[in-house]
Amino acid sequence: MAKQKKDPSSKHNPKVDNTYARISGITFELLAINLGFILGGYYLNEKADPVFPWILLLGVFLSVAATIVYLIKKFSS
Repeated sequence: MAKQKKDPSSKHNPKVDNTYARISGITFELLAINLGFILGGYYLNEKADPVFPWILLLGVFLSVAATIVYLIKKFSS
C-alpha cells in the first residue's frame, strides 16, 4: 500500500488572523470610553455653569486615565 500525501492547503487552520477586527473593536471601545467621560464632563459643566470649566477638564483627565488603564489591562495578558 502506498502512502497518500496530504495536501497542505486542506489543513484547517484554527488560528485565524483577526488582527484588524480586534484592533477595530478596541478602537470603538476606547472611543466610547473617551466620549463618555468628555461629553459627561461637558454636560455637567453646562449644568453647573462655573466660571472655569474644571468639570470638563476633570472629564478629559479621567478619560486619559481610563484609556491608559484599559490598554494596560487589555495588553498585559
